Amino acid sequence: MRITDATNNYVKPKVTVQDMISKDMEMFKDKLDGFVQIHSDNYEDIDTGIWLKYITSDNKYRSGGILINNKFPQYFVLKNPYNNLSWCADLTKNIFFMKNISILKEKMIEKNNLYELYKAGLVKILEEPEN
Repeated sequence: MRITDATNNYVKPKVTVQDMISKDMEMFKDKLDGFVQIHSDNYEDIDTGIWLKYITSDNKYRSGGILINNKFPQYFVLKNPYNNLSWCADLTKNIFFMKNISILKEKMIEKNNLYELYKAGLVKILEEPEN
């Protein structure tokens, strides 16, 4: 369902959660922690299935959604999987962020290393901590 189709039944509160985040710099930074800015030169290379957040041209935080269609150079089509709504976000008017995958890769390497240690018998899983 497109967000424009749902607006007939939607009553926007006077102050939304995203409005509160936009006004609180600490919350703003916290919401973008672990995300990296996507340079506009790379917009065309962004694959679908990635969660994108963005900042509007008037510096408002948007929690974004999953990229379902990359219509470079004009816009991204994003979808909120929780309420099944989709919308377009203009590539020329917004600043986009994606999850920092290098952090995810580092965590995966750590997990793989621990698993190898476990398989080698150097690490064991206990029901309760040893004294």
